[in-house]
Amino acid sequence: MTPDPSTLLGYSTVIFLLLGVHFILSEFSGRRWSRMAWYAAPFFLGAVSGLFSTVQSILPGQWGLRMSSLFMIMAYGAAWQAMRIILGYRTRVLPVLLACIVFFILSALSGRTGLFHVLSTAFRLAALAMLHLLGIWNLRNAEQITTPARRNLQRLLTLYAGFYLLLVALVLWLPAPLGAAPATIWAVATYNFLTVVEVTLFALGMIAIPWEQLAFRQKELILQDPPFGRRQPPRLSGMARK
Repeated sequence: MTPDPSTLLGYSTVIFLLLGVHFILSEFSGRRWSRMAWYAAPFFLGAVSGLFSTVQSILPGQWGLRMSSLFMIMAYGAAWQAMRIILGYRTRVLPVLLACIVFFILSALSGRTGLFHVLSTAFRLAALAMLHLLGIWNLRNAEQITTPARRNLQRLLTLYAGFYLLLVALVLWLPAPLGAAPATIWAVATYNFLTVVEVTLFALGMIAIPWEQLAFRQKELILQDPPFGRRQPPRLSGMARK
């Protein structure tokens, strides 16, 4: 049975939507609107990217694929912002916007083949690799407690950063969406599977890191509080001693 690329992309789109809804509901009760928007944005933007790839009648021809790739860069950029918020940093939207603008220009000039097609594909893959590297930098240098989930997320981003850098080196030979050669079913299925795996593990990291940080802070407070049996009795005032 041959896998249908549209069906695979449709499944991943639904997964992204469900993850986005989860983060909206988890932050809604606390009325932290800005955090809720940033936490949900990567998954909703990824769902929009999948929608352009799945329902090609929205923008027929090359524009549907261009918008799908553009929204995927935006999704990874929003994931970087969400991770910065978790680690206590401020958001940095400008680098993501610049990457999206450059990619849009290159992709608008490109066709199905040719120099600009290769350049736009290589830039897309390089932008994704760079966003992963920026995330690794933030994870390494954050002042907050280094938790197991944080270390695992760093390993995940390192693995995928190396993967995207490898795709940049092989962009001329690999089929789309892994490279600039004509698309094949196995390439679409592989890219979709790896993306879903990363997104799911990243979402688990987003959930686990704040809880682990809270647990470590509570443990530190318990250790700093002296045992009740060793506390000194309160001193009596002069009037009470008399």
